[in-house]
Amino acid sequence: GYMDVIAAHQHGLVEACAPLGTALTPEHASLIKRYAGEAVIVFDADSAGLSAAIRGAEILLAEGLAVRIATVPQGKDPDEHLHEYGIESFQKCLVDAVDLVVFKMELLIKAHQAPLSARDKASVAKQVLATISQSPDQIVKAEWARRLSQRLDISESAVLKELGLATAAPD
Repeated sequence: GYMDVIAAHQHGLVEACAPLGTALTPEHASLIKRYAGEAVIVFDADSAGLSAAIRGAEILLAEGLAVRIATVPQGKDPDEHLHEYGIESFQKCLVDAVDLVVFKMELLIKAHQAPLSARDKASVAKQVLATISQSPDQIVKAEWARRLSQRLDISESAVLKELGLATAAPD
């Protein structure tokens, strides 16, 4: 929100912007893409903030931006974190930001009891594949599918089939 962007600018992060009380839209994503090829999403650490981060990141991904999600420790919002811990700590959060697909996959896995059942794996895979499918880049899709199959210990060919990426036989 307003205070997060103001705090970021006060601390020298002039590239910071926010949807300011509204959901991130494709129009926002298009505007951001004019100025950057990558975006790091930082929302509040509560469940509403995490959901908003994923939704916003998926919109940016569909526009063709590389997207990572940063989490602010101790459940702070960016404004609080910047004022309490300073710019160096916040920049570490940005550097440690994880890829959208990894972030969503780990969040969904944590929501299930270990070890994951076949149904749990299928549920996580379908939800992550919904995100992967939004990327316009086929190579990125294939790589994310590979990582998903490894993380869930399931067949890569099954993941690719579910995603709709047929693997061509070598000539």
